[in-house]
Amino acid sequence: ARFAGKDMTDRRLADLDGEFYRFLLDVRRQLPEQPVRLFIVSQDPAGFRAGRARYHLLPHNGYMGFSQPPDTARVGDYVLLLAPLPGVHYDRQRQALAWENGQLPVEIRYSAPTGILFRVRGN
Repeated sequence: ARFAGKDMTDRRLADLDGEFYRFLLDVRRQLPEQPVRLFIVSQDPAGFRAGRARYHLLPHNGYMGFSQPPDTARVGDYVLLLAPLPGVHYDRQRQALAWENGQLPVEIRYSAPTGILFRVRGN
């Protein structure tokens, strides 16, 4: 009954991780049409949510396996932080993601309780 008569999008929204899928739809709207490099950073880097984010944001070049922003990110790349993510915070004054051993200049593209999407900017 949960999925009867619904198209694929509505089925995903009705599924157990429907709220997460809704968040990813909002994230997708903030990404360019052309595929970009997208680093998915989470507390469980190889876990379910990181994998689902990578899958649902295809054809963007999603890279997962990060528990902090990668130092290989370049200007124009995107970083998706899945909440909660202890040890990483956004410094509004510097407009940078900051963690124990580094920082990355970024601009916020989308923010929700589930996570935040950033675009890497130049220094």
